[in-house]
Parts: sequence; structure tokens; C-alpha cells
Amino acid sequence: MNLNSLKIAAKLWLFIAIVLALLTAIAGIGLVRSAGILAEGRARLDVASQLEHVATQWNGLTETNAVRNTAIILSGEPGVGAAFKDAVTATTDQITVLQKMLESLPITAADRTQLTKIADFRKPVIELRDKARKARADGNVDEALTIMNTQYLPAMGLYIASQKELVKMQQQRVVDVQADTESRRQSNSIGIVVGLVVVVVLITGGTGWLVRSIRDPLDQANEIAARIAQGDLSSHISTTRQDEFGQLLQSLASMNESLGRMVAQVRQSTDSIATASFEIAQGNNDLAQRTEHTSSNLQSTASSMDSLTATVQHSTENARQASALAANASNVAQRGGAVVTQVVTTMQEIDASSKKIADIISVI
Repeated sequence: MNLNSLKIAAKLWLFIAIVLALLTAIAGIGLVRSAGILAEGRARLDVASQLEHVATQWNGLTETNAVRNTAIILSGEPGVGAAFKDAVTATTDQITVLQKMLESLPITAADRTQLTKIADFRKPVIELRDKARKARADGNVDEALTIMNTQYLPAMGLYIASQKELVKMQQQRVVDVQADTESRRQSNSIGIVVGLVVVVVLITGGTGWLVRSIRDPLDQANEIAARIAQGDLSSHISTTRQDEFGQLLQSLASMNESLGRMVAQVRQSTDSIATASFEIAQGNNDLAQRTEHTSSNLQSTASSMDSLTATVQHSTENARQASALAANASNVAQRGGAVVTQVVTTMQEIDASSKKIADIISVI
């Protein structure tokens, strides 16, 4: 799975889900293991306590029977033997039951070895007890006392000592079970702490990765935006991210390309404007020269107009005079017209006279 294609919210929720899953797993495993350790410890402690109780009870019954048997052997009264006989038998039966209970319980190899040792010590005790009681019953008091003091009591001491050793073993087993349970609980607690440390390390690493995954594209986007703001549109922007930052970088790339095209178009328009401005400037120069020339012409024209005005004024005065002269000339002309008419008449008459003279000359 490409994490760069995930949205930021999805990354955050995924990170939180992983952290919660790890914490839940560590807490769950720790609690289950702790409960299992406590349950197993209680079970083992119950067994050890039961073994200690049975071994202690067995040892107490054995000591009780030892006292009874010693009293039977030492006492010469038949009533004492009869009084303790049933009790000794009942106690012996109880001891047998306790032995079977010990064998049925989950004992260790050391416990079995100790039980075998106890059984080995028990056999001579029973034999010597019966032997001393028989000698006492036969009236051999000295022999019975000798058997009791030299053989029975030492054997009984070894038998009881082996039982006490078994009791100590079970007491130590109780202590060992408690210590082992506590040690396992501590180990489980250490495991939980180690797991939490691992989760903290993962959280730290994951947080650093998330921060980098957010900071790096932001820094890249800020750098690109700063270059664009400074007018540098030469950056080549490419990204494979598909999250919000990828979209931001793609938008910046599109903006960079659009601004580049816009700047190129503006540059072309500027060049066109510069050319047109140059042409306009040249036209303005020509126009200025023409305007200046026209201004000179206008000045000349104005001077001419002033002269013309003066001339017109003079012409007007002359026209007035000419009008008066024309009026006089008209009168003269009218008179001249009459004269001309007369001249024409005269000329016609001369012409007619000339023709007549010519005709006469031609006849002659």
C-alpha cells in the first residue's frame, strides 16, 4: 500500500488505530498473561499447600503413633495396649490414606524420591515396633526396652526426620511457588513495560514520519510559491503523491505553467506594443515636424493674411474710388456709345460711298 496516496485524515486515523491496536494488544496480552500466571500460581500454591498440609498431618499422626507405641511398649498394663490399639490402627489407616493422597497429587521427582526414602525408613519401624511389642507381650521387658531404645527409637527418629524433611520440602515448595509466581508477574510487568516502550518508540517514529510527510511537501510548496512570487517560473514541479499535498503541488505546477504562458503572452504583447510605440513615436516625430512646418506656414500665412488684409482694405478703398470712376466711366461710356453709334453710322455711310466709288471705278 502506497502511503503517499492516502489522505492526511486517513493517515492520522490509521496511525491512531495502529497505536490503539498495539496498546490494546499489549494490555490484553499482559492482562491475560497476568491472569494466567495468577491462576497457575494459585493452582500450584494450592497443590503445594495441600502437600504441605498432608505431609504435616502425616508427620503429626506418625509422631502420635510413635508416642502411643512407646507407651504400649513401656507400660506393662494390658489395658494401656488395649486402649491404644484401636487408636494406633485408626491412625495407621489415616496415614495410609494420606500416603495415597500424596501419591495422587502432582508431586515432583524429588518428592517421589523422598517418599521412597520415607517408605524405606517406615518398614524397619513397623518391624521393630511389632518386635518390641511382641517381646513385651511375652514378658521380656528388658528385651523390649532394649529393642525400643537401641533400634526402634533411632529408626523412628529417622522415619520422623524424613517426614519432617518432606514437610520442609513442601514448605519450601510453597515459598518457591510464591517466588516463581511473583517473578513471573514481574517478568510479565517488565514485558508490558517493554511493550509500552516499543509502542512509544513506534509512536515517536510514526509521529516523526507523519510530521515529515506533512512538513516536507509543505516546505516544497512554500519554496515553489516563494520562487513564483519572486518571478521565477522556471521550476519543474512533479510529484507522485495523491493526497492533499500532492493536489497542492499539482495545483502549483498548473499555476506555474499558466503563469509562464501568461508571461509569454504578455511578453509577446509587450513586444508588439513596443513596436507599435516605436512606430507611433516615429509618426509623432513626423507629425511634430509637419506641425512645426505647418506652424511656420501658418505664421507665414498669418503674415500674408495681415498683408492681404491691408491690401484688401487698400483694395476696398481703391474699389470705392474705382466705383466712382466706374460710375463716371459709365456716363462717359454712355456718351461714348452715342458717339460710337454716330461713328458707326458715319462709317456705314463711308462704306456705302466707297462701294459706289468702287462700282464707278470698275465701270470706267
